[in-house]
Amino acid sequence: METWLRIFLVVVVPACVMLEWLWARRTGRDVYEKGETLGTIGVAVGMRISRALALPFALAFYEAVRPWALFELPATIGTFLVALLIMDLVYYWHHRLSHEIPVLWAIHQTHHSAERLNLLASARLNW
Repeated sequence: METWLRIFLVVVVPACVMLEWLWARRTGRDVYEKGETLGTIGVAVGMRISRALALPFALAFYEAVRPWALFELPATIGTFLVALLIMDLVYYWHHRLSHEIPVLWAIHQTHHSAERLNLLASARLNW
């Protein structure tokens, strides 16, 4: 993982969660509840572990099918920006369809299972 991403995940995200918690306490809002917070952390850790275990298989599959690629894209900033736009569009439609198609909703509903909306709730992703 890139160094800047590690710093973001280890420093910035927890700092934002702490600031949100302090703000909630100061304003008397019930944003974090111990059991739900621990549940969210458990879901996030499980997702990270399962994805880390799946990564070698995904990379092996990618390398196995790479020889049959129809074309190769140049490694340029333009290619990156177009790929980013396409991936964002694909993610948007996947998320939208996850609300409409029952089998996808069965997988996706973990994301919406938090009773309190806070920064940690966004970490509730399916495994």
